[in-house]
Amino acid sequence: MMSDLMKNICTDIFSFQLGVLGISLTIFTVLFSFILSNRDEMRIYKDMILEENKSPIAVQRNSFARERIKKMRNMNFNILIICIISLISIVLSILLKYNIVNENLVSYIFYIVLCLAIITISYILIIFGFIIRSYFFMIKI
Repeated sequence: MMSDLMKNICTDIFSFQLGVLGISLTIFTVLFSFILSNRDEMRIYKDMILEENKSPIAVQRNSFARERIKKMRNMNFNILIICIISLISIVLSILLKYNIVNENLVSYIFYIVLCLAIITISYILIIFGFIIRSYFFMIKI
């Protein structure tokens, strides 16, 4: 049997992870569309390079598009990890909330859900730190 405190914490974690999942899926789809548009842009530059005998501007733009794609793919991979962790936490929270799990497993699953929430928050903060660092590096004159 779960205590009221555990139920409240589980409900809060469920709400938090549901919000994180929604935001992560939105960011994932936006980055995916940017990746596709940059891939199309890269194809255009590749055709220009083949037709114009390696124009330096086309080569540079193709290289920039390739770098943007690599960065966005890396970010999308990290967002996908956050989505998976959040989804697992949501499912486990639902199992706890509606007493679907065995009584002996309740405390273990509760601590797993709690750890997943801590991992999610930590992972988001680490990614945010990389984004901020990258931002200040890119705006440097």
